Order: sequence, then structure tokens, then C-alpha cells
Amino acid sequence: MRVVTPVYGIVARDLGRSLRQKGRLFGGLARSFMWLLLVGTGYNAITRIEGAASYQAFVYPGIVVMAALFGAMLTAISTVYDREFGMLRLMLACPAGTMAVLTGRALSATLVGIVQGGAVLLCGPLLLDLTAGQLAAAAAVLAVAAASSSLLGLLVAAPLRSVENFAAVVNVVLFPLLFVSGALYPTARMPLWLRGAARLNPRSVCQASSGSSPRC
Repeated sequence: MRVVTPVYGIVARDLGRSLRQKGRLFGGLARSFMWLLLVGTGYNAITRIEGAASYQAFVYPGIVVMAALFGAMLTAISTVYDREFGMLRLMLACPAGTMAVLTGRALSATLVGIVQGGAVLLCGPLLLDLTAGQLAAAAAVLAVAAASSSLLGLLVAAPLRSVENFAAVVNVVLFPLLFVSGALYPTARMPLWLRGAARLNPRSVCQASSGSSPRC
């Protein structure tokens, strides 16, 4: 009980803050649906992915993982805001200790990632012929993707000392994870070293588990 209460408090605080930031939530969803509807429609007219019914069908699993990646990781990285404004010091001073703070931040970031990725996943039957079992398996993969993204976000946030580094971290960490993952295009024709990086990318594993489209 000594640990559960602080963890619950941190999760409730972070979720409440995320829900109040409606612009970020809607922006994350808009980014995903923009790729599916606008970019996907355009790519359908100029390219065809072997083994996929359409570019939208190919990119859909990657978009689900992308939504979870951005949602969970950005929530976890926001720890740097608490450090700069002194809130993190107060959290670490609680009797439950550092582990309770880390657990609470990881859980809240994971839940945000699941919410954002789940909103995209629920639209899957509109684009693909999915069974209930496939949706359940995709939901499990989504949870793993959100959890791993939240832990990665905490690792990235650990050395940061100011919010000025935030944009640089997004460009240096998030976008390479997305682009070198096979989420937006197949990696089969990439240079050998990039294909190797894609196979080591944890996002590639999540996407391969959540969709049947050829990626590597």
C-alpha cells in the first residue's frame, strides 16, 4: 500500500495533465489519420507494394505503432519538465522512493500510448478484413509497443536537464525509430546496413507482429 498509493497518484496526475492537453492528444491522432487518409491515398496512385492490397493496408500496422510510440514516448520525456520546475525533486522525496516514481511515470506513459494507438486500431476494420482474434493479438502487441516506448522515453529523459533539448531529442530519437522500421515503406531495397538497423529496431518487431504485410 505504501508503494501503490504514490504510483496511483503519479498515474492520475499524468493522465489528468494529458487529458487537459487536448491539442497534443488530437494532434497525435491527426498525425496518424493524415498518413492513412491523405498520404496513403496519394501513395496509392503512384506506387504498389508487393503482397499488400494497397499502401494504406501496408502502412496501417506501422501507423498504429507510430501512434503508440509518439504518445508514450512524449509523455515519458515530459519528465524533463518536472525536473526543471522542481516537481520531480518533490516526487523523489516521497517515502516510496525512486522506483515508485519510475513505475508511475512508465504506467501513465504506457496508458497514453495505448489510448492513442487504440484509437487508430479501432479503425482497422474500416481498412482491412480483420477477425476478432487478429484484433486481440494486435491489441496485445500495441500494449507491448506502448510499454517499451515509455521505458525508452524515460531513458531519453534521464540525462536531459532543460526543455530546450526537447525538440532535438524528438528529431534525433523518434523520427529515426519511425523511418528505419519499415512502418512507411518496405526495407527490402534499403542498403544492407540500413536493413540491419531496421531488423534491430524494436518498432520493426512490433509492426511485424501486428500486421501481415511484408516489410523486411
